[in-house]
Amino acid sequence: MDLKEIVQEIKKGLSPSQVRSKIEADLMLQAKNKKYVCWLHNDNPSSPNMSFDEEKADFHCFRCGGHYNLFDHYMSHYNLSFIEATESIINDFNFNYTLSKHEPKKLDVVAHNEPIDTIKDYIHRRKISDNTINYIGVKGDGKNVVFEYRDQFGNHIANKYRPAYKTEKGKPKNWWDGEGKNEKTLFNMDKVNVTERLVICEGEFDCLSLIEAGYKNAVSVPAGAKGDSWIEANYDWLMQFDEITLWFDDDDAGKQGAMIVANRLDNCTRVVYCTIANDINEVLYRFGKEEVLKQLANAKELDVDGVLTASQIEDFNVYEAEKIKTGINVIDKYCLGIVFGSLAITTGYNGSGKSTVINQIFISESISQGYKVFCFSGELTPSNFKYWLYNTIADDEDIEELTNKWLEKYYKLNQFASKNITEWIDDKLYLYNKQDYSAKEILSTMRMLAKRKGVRVFILDNLMKIDIEDGGNELSSQKKFVNELKIFVLQYNAIVHLVAHPRKPQADSKITKFDVAGSGDITNLADYVFAISRTSEEVKQEYQDYLANPPKNKVMIDPRDATITLLKDRPTGTSDKNAVMYFDKKRRRFYNTSADLNKSYGYKKTYAQSEIDDDQLPF
Repeated sequence: MDLKEIVQEIKKGLSPSQVRSKIEADLMLQAKNKKYVCWLHNDNPSSPNMSFDEEKADFHCFRCGGHYNLFDHYMSHYNLSFIEATESIINDFNFNYTLSKHEPKKLDVVAHNEPIDTIKDYIHRRKISDNTINYIGVKGDGKNVVFEYRDQFGNHIANKYRPAYKTEKGKPKNWWDGEGKNEKTLFNMDKVNVTERLVICEGEFDCLSLIEAGYKNAVSVPAGAKGDSWIEANYDWLMQFDEITLWFDDDDAGKQGAMIVANRLDNCTRVVYCTIANDINEVLYRFGKEEVLKQLANAKELDVDGVLTASQIEDFNVYEAEKIKTGINVIDKYCLGIVFGSLAITTGYNGSGKSTVINQIFISESISQGYKVFCFSGELTPSNFKYWLYNTIADDEDIEELTNKWLEKYYKLNQFASKNITEWIDDKLYLYNKQDYSAKEILSTMRMLAKRKGVRVFILDNLMKIDIEDGGNELSSQKKFVNELKIFVLQYNAIVHLVAHPRKPQADSKITKFDVAGSGDITNLADYVFAISRTSEEVKQEYQDYLANPPKNKVMIDPRDATITLLKDRPTGTSDKNAVMYFDKKRRRFYNTSADLNKSYGYKKTYAQSEIDDDQLPF
């Protein structure tokens, strides 16, 4: 049995009297008319408000709203993690269960054991009591609050520091210790009961506020509302819970972050939309514990009957919307970038440069701007895909010109660059590697990557290589598949780039959005349509002849090597805009200016965790 099953069996196997007797003995409780003095909020001994619920086998205070069961007791009284508490209960009550053994990690993290009297006043001003401070194990280093981050097994992973005083504007409000940086562990996850509802909030003081109000099964995310690497790292642990509720800050970042998490976790069923204060600690500070629990109880169901209320609909402004820049300045001036929640179609004849656009704009730019990418490439082997992509990413000085035994010149990355690009791209790019090319299986993989890995950019190259079950009607099936892609981008706030070939070319014809092969609904449903056309050698020679002997009555513009045409841009309403491009064979890049060509995508950088802009409170 797994941990969750064992805990459920323990609950069934213990009688209410066993639970009550154990807690009474440890805390030396005295009942008065079957009521107890609440030890959760230091109640007045003359007015006990705590009673024991025989059916639920836990203590409940009618004044502060707090609950206290046997697992809470072992974690609080004996200062144990949830897993350690479960092991102790198994031993103390002679259950015949064995938990999976996990070797403790030996990590180089500072253990703070200094007296915390100097920081208590600051924490108390946030309405956090000594009971909560001791339960969580909040520490201090003399002038800063220290939050110890521990994994589900109780291993001390990292420390996060916050000044125990009001910081000056522009000064850091949070930072991690040197070698113990953390972007994946959830605060307080070691003391969470996997059989009860989990509440995920945005900051450590929000988590402390929930515990102070009486709800202990709470965690906070490590790196702000928009950071979501913790989902991938803890996906299996998170999916144990029957229900997850989100309570993020009442600002744009909090709302966007909650939407991302809700889309990735199927068991996330409720969200707290709190409008009376920005965050949970502010609710506690201004309105008290009862209001915190009231707001939590009023959490709203997600996607009820597939409808939204006006308050749940975000305002849209294409200039402020989250988007990925193409990296080509002239194109970005036209379309401002690709807005998330969009389906983009790219078309062009063979040899026009579609692969270059995929590698340069869709993959390299997306990763450089902080997004993970999935790619289905139906025509290239993984090795060929990697070779072309790496040449596009590489900086100029990292590409060597070599000559083979047949005296043919070619370009190759040096080993240092290849190693660095691999390390930079390794957890950011996912290449489809199944023999099943069915639309159903590809979409299933995309959904799994969106949920588990946080991938938000998806490339399908190309439509003709995807096996769409047509049932005898190919055009109808293509429309259905493209509709599914539209639903996907909206559900996961993602971008899908679908490559679709044009019909057979007509003499001297220019590609339009109506020339995409297959169903006309492909471009009708798309938010963006790009066409890539290669400049013929005849046109290039004509331009060279023009330069050599320019006629007086003719003006000819440099046709360069290719043209990228923005045929459709639904968010801005732009259409039929041309970007005439040069092509660099060495770096395999399109460029309009030297800045486009010489851009570094950042694989040589050493990334440091950014400081988190935490909540604003009147201290």
